[in-house]
Amino acid sequence: MAKSSALLEFLTDYKDLESYINFTLKKYDNCIKKIVEDLKEKLYSNIESIEEKIFLTKIISDMVKSYFSDLLQEEYMEIEVYFVDEEKKH
Repeated sequence: MAKSSALLEFLTDYKDLESYINFTLKKYDNCIKKIVEDLKEKLYSNIESIEEKIFLTKIISDMVKSYFSDLLQEEYMEIEVYFVDEEKKH
């Protein structure tokens, strides 16, 4: 079976993917909790309004999502940039 087929097969079963992601995050649970504690301590301590905390949470969540996405895509995005640059040369 080709690697891409194996990947597609893995991704078609969402429950397996979800379980794997949850397992992996739980391995780093203490680190993640430390990050959350630091963020709360530094960013939420002077905010009293629930609405402002919710808004700030949304902003932080978007930033964390972007951070993780960038890390996950980093390798193949570098490859894509290389091929685009090579096409421009020809």
